[in-house]
Amino acid sequence: MLISHKWLKNYLPEIDKFSTEAIAESLTTSLAEVEQIIPVRQDLSSIVVGEVIETKKHENSDKLSICQVTTDGDNRIQVVCGAPNVREKIKVAVCLSGGRVYADTKGETIDINTTTIRGVESNGMICSERELGIGDDHSGIMILEENIPVGEDLTELLKDWVYEIENKSLSHRGDCFSHTGIARELSAILAIDFLEDTTAPESILPNGSDKKIDIEISVGKDLCKRFSALLVENLTVKDSPLWLKARLSSVGERSINNVVDITNFVMLDKGQPLHAYNYDKLIGNKLIVRKAKNNEKVKTLDGVERNLDNTTVVIADEKSVEDIAGIMGGYNSQISTETTTIILEAANFDMYNIRRSSRQLGLRSEASTRFEKGLDENLTVSTIRNAYTLISDLTGGEVADELYDYYPEPTIQKKVELEVKMINRLLSTDFTKYEIIDLLERLQINLLEQENSDGSEPNLETQTLLTFVIPSFRKDINIKEDLVEEVARIYGFKNIVPKLPEKDLTPAKKYNLSELFRLFTNSLSALGYTEVKTYSFISELDITKSNLKPTYNLKLSNPLAPELKYVRNSLIPSMVSIIKKNQPKNLDLKIFEINRIVDKKHDKEGIHIQPWTISIAINHKDDAPIPFLDIKGITEYLSKLLDITFEYKVISSGNKYSKTFHPYQSSEVFLNDEHIGNIGLMHPEVIFNNELQGKVSVLELNLDKLLPFVDNQRAYKSLPSFPDTNRDLSFWIPTNVNYSNIEKTIKNLDIELLKDVVLKDTYTNEKGENSYTITLTFSSVEKTLTDSEVDKLETFIAKELQSKLSLKLRTS
Repeated sequence: MLISHKWLKNYLPEIDKFSTEAIAESLTTSLAEVEQIIPVRQDLSSIVVGEVIETKKHENSDKLSICQVTTDGDNRIQVVCGAPNVREKIKVAVCLSGGRVYADTKGETIDINTTTIRGVESNGMICSERELGIGDDHSGIMILEENIPVGEDLTELLKDWVYEIENKSLSHRGDCFSHTGIARELSAILAIDFLEDTTAPESILPNGSDKKIDIEISVGKDLCKRFSALLVENLTVKDSPLWLKARLSSVGERSINNVVDITNFVMLDKGQPLHAYNYDKLIGNKLIVRKAKNNEKVKTLDGVERNLDNTTVVIADEKSVEDIAGIMGGYNSQISTETTTIILEAANFDMYNIRRSSRQLGLRSEASTRFEKGLDENLTVSTIRNAYTLISDLTGGEVADELYDYYPEPTIQKKVELEVKMINRLLSTDFTKYEIIDLLERLQINLLEQENSDGSEPNLETQTLLTFVIPSFRKDINIKEDLVEEVARIYGFKNIVPKLPEKDLTPAKKYNLSELFRLFTNSLSALGYTEVKTYSFISELDITKSNLKPTYNLKLSNPLAPELKYVRNSLIPSMVSIIKKNQPKNLDLKIFEINRIVDKKHDKEGIHIQPWTISIAINHKDDAPIPFLDIKGITEYLSKLLDITFEYKVISSGNKYSKTFHPYQSSEVFLNDEHIGNIGLMHPEVIFNNELQGKVSVLELNLDKLLPFVDNQRAYKSLPSFPDTNRDLSFWIPTNVNYSNIEKTIKNLDIELLKDVVLKDTYTNEKGENSYTITLTFSSVEKTLTDSEVDKLETFIAKELQSKLSLKLRTS
């Protein structure tokens, strides 16, 4: 981004008290890095305004003219000129003998001295745009505006210094993409006065013309927040004056004509893009703000035909697209020398939509660069007034109709509260409240003086909480920490004395959550699982593709990107997405993530519940034998790490994951009768929705529910001295009983010699009746158990299961 020093001087009369190097350093340390200071036309010398009084043909050349030029009252000089457009009674730029001009567009210079050309003395040069360094045109001399005084020194008008600012760090500061914005910042940083622009009229009255402005807004207020337009007639389109060409060329802009140059100048000055439409080229003399149709085409100002889709906002007439909103104008309604009536438009479009459309079209412009950063909705009308002031002066244009202004939802002025002690604590400073107020008011962030509850005047001395009104152009300031940053920035980061923080040296207490993270992370990594970290923000599409409902998720009012507008309340969609992205490379992927999720429910303090959660996902090949047992096995492994026992039940229809998991190969996980998670294969619909290959099994557990068990004492157990005895029991199982009920019932018998219970086999007969075979392992640390001892225990367990769970012993 290029910023002109001379341009800044319009707003900062005291800026010349500082060197360009000091200004660059101030910007670098407090706003954004200045990459270089570029000298602009600093090589020019001895160039003044002259008037051609007399011309005659050179006797020895058909292409040369001998001109008498006055440069100071009655003082005339003779100049031999080869330009085809030289004539009497025009104002020109004359380089006097001893001066210097540019020889080409690469910056090479040439000294001008008195010389003899074909036998005639020439005492200077009448200059073209190229020789003045403001353009490429060398086909003829540059003819200046009639009202410029003869003898005026053009050297100082043309010379400038330009700061090249690295703008990537200003992506959140749309207000700084203008000379006004940078001037405002420098005013605060350098503590010098900022001169407000008062040239724009408060109101613009139409001239009584029969022409009327006709605008139709057919998009929502989210896509077009404000649209202002002015109908101007009786204007004359021609070359811009020298000062305007010089200003634009100094920051890299090419001059087109006076109307287009004015829109570009005002955009670079105020930061608000404008566009001028040739009124007579608009079918129906009407502008319609709408979404493009799929495959609709428009030829833009750069001569390229663009193919649009229905996500792009456009401005059209009754027949075709005339402008890609916020990006580039259309070729058909461009301004030409025949144009006499224009619609001047300034709007505020959705920054995310502009960014998406710009990238999709592969088309970036000065306008789109600004819209993408988020602009002040209150800029449109004032910017149009500024532009009209110049149009009236430079083109003779008159207002034909009342200013049109669509503003369905005016911006509410933000207020942010701030405590003085908070600033001093965070910055290790000792600012008084008056110093803080002064620093912020330099940025036009003013203190709100509120009456006391009894109606009396506020006493600033006793106030501990200050309320500041945030100007509408500061989209980046929303919370008190933003104000702390502004205070530090304007005070100067280098002025803040580094201070080591005071820290309590008391040994840190053991933190169960960290212990749990470390235990699970190390254990899973050792088993070949890869840890992943995914965004907490998620798209509606990812939620629905996992057969979940977006209504369960918190919706962001100001998302980082339109597609990431929800805060996730499950890790499962993120895990499915990672599996999908990695399938081309690895079909045997095993991943896990430990992270917070956010629930819509609130805790006692009114804060959304944010439990720590672990999710594990395994991608199985189609021929995997029983993939459910793989995910159940890793679930059991986690429980053994904490020396706890999980119970498993069929996922109920009321569970929000009932459509996410496979209806027959999934379970809810319980711990001490409390639901803590879900495991199972992904539902076939989820596999189809995400175009996944193979089978995918997933586990999700609430880690907060496991914290009380992190401190379970896990003592060393020696190898048994006596052999184990195994016995198998087979039962017919009622439909209301699952294996977890059986295991829990057996363990509640608290049989000291029973060491383990394992589900060995399942069987379903022709009638659809289910049978489980359970292996019981008995052992003693004192002796080898006899068959009779084991028989008694086996019989006791069988009877208990039959009486308590209505199981039937299977004999064959």
